[in-house]
Amino acid sequence: MGGSVDVAMKKASRLAGEIAGRSVALAEEAAVRGLAAAQKTSSVTAEEFLRGFKRGRGKKRI
Repeated sequence: MGGSVDVAMKKASRLAGEIAGRSVALAEEAAVRGLAAAQKTSSVTAEEFLRGFKRGRGKKRI
């Protein structure tokens, strides 16, 4: 009985990881789109912002 619980937990963990990975990718894509629209008046490019965002400094001033 314990073996089937372990398998279910591993499947749930893998699925949660996949969902989290997709969420990050979608958030980055949305950030790029939003910044591309605002980039005309900005001195910070979308690439520079995302580099800071990926390092955990997402509140970089624009």
